[in-house]
Amino acid sequence: FAFLGVQLFDLERVEVLRGPQGTLYGKNTTGGAVNLISRAPVMRDEGYVQAGIGNYGRWESNGAANVVLGDKAAVRIAYTVARADGWFRNRLAGQPDLNGTREYGIRGTLLVEPADGVRLTLRLSTSRQNPTNYGSYSAPGADGVGAGAYEAYGDGTSYFRTGLGPREIEAEYTPRRRARTWSAA
Repeated sequence: FAFLGVQLFDLERVEVLRGPQGTLYGKNTTGGAVNLISRAPVMRDEGYVQAGIGNYGRWESNGAANVVLGDKAAVRIAYTVARADGWFRNRLAGQPDLNGTREYGIRGTLLVEPADGVRLTLRLSTSRQNPTNYGSYSAPGADGVGAGAYEAYGDGTSYFRTGLGPREIEAEYTPRRRARTWSAA
């Protein structure tokens, strides 16, 4: 999910709408639309926290707190955070493993209902991703792209990855892919 960004969190529902949806969502939704609806503040105190661990040093947590602010207002703050070591082992000394995860997101929503039938909502959010770069595994086939060139410039075999397993790499280029977002609605 390279282009998805920070994982989705504190969702109320997912709507899948048949196409075309041009009148509601614009000209380029002829195939339909997918709406991701985050939870809105409610007029009661509630909250939750979830946490998990996994292989490659993965740990993650997400949660939300909803607090009533008097008779006519409420605020909801939701978050997500995840971190994992890379699962694509880099065999070069001093270089990090690739495909690691470091990300967080936080969203605050204020709901004010000053009169019957009037709802004002302010939503602020930010997120940050700082994962290690991707690792890729590739080996030329006998008749595939690069056949012949590998023998000419390699060690006489058609496979440069001698001694490396399917999830191992020797990469000197290991930058982090940084992505930062802010939004207000």
